[in-house]
Amino acid sequence: SFHIGERGCRLLSPDLPALKEHMVDEIPPALLLKRLSRSGLHLLPENRDAEFTGIDPKVTDLEKMLCKDLALLSTTFLIGSSKWNRDTGEDDCIFRLAELLDYTRTEDRDVVKVFEKEKENVMTILRKEKGCAFLPIRNVDSEMSDDMRTQITPWDSISWEQEGVKPLRFSACLNVLLKDKATPDTLDRIETASAAFTESVNHLMYTLRLFSFG
Repeated sequence: SFHIGERGCRLLSPDLPALKEHMVDEIPPALLLKRLSRSGLHLLPENRDAEFTGIDPKVTDLEKMLCKDLALLSTTFLIGSSKWNRDTGEDDCIFRLAELLDYTRTEDRDVVKVFEKEKENVMTILRKEKGCAFLPIRNVDSEMSDDMRTQITPWDSISWEQEGVKPLRFSACLNVLLKDKATPDTLDRIETASAAFTESVNHLMYTLRLFSFG
């Protein structure tokens, strides 16, 4: 895990003697990950690594856009992975969000509980290059329906009426998608978040390639 600040980030765990030097100062995410690799902790996946893992990496521009979007929300929302992300193509990223209401008292173990219990406040979201949409599916679901697969990846000449399926409603970005879901206080905190901090989050998330290899 990492501590993220306005000047960059530093390692929090694993707390091992060989990694102690990386747990002191905040430095740019890419530099930290390169130094961790030299110390034996490799967290810099590349597309060529995919052939050994059976993973299809996400489209680079899509992953960059999503990391930038999520970084802007990182002071106000908990961000979680979705098991369905690997079940979709390179043009689709699926993840989960939960609004962080009591941010002064939320601890790491609380984040785990939120996504394990997956109550109504946890939202599953699809990100494509054209925008974002809510998906009515949860990690506890055993399978994704054929109708939802059609909604996520429709063919060019699809007739929604003939298929009996409603198309997903996309918003240009996450801020727009969530404006009617989030509290006024949350929306204010998004607007006033430190630009330096959100850039650190953005760079760390993309450098880790969370949506391709996470």
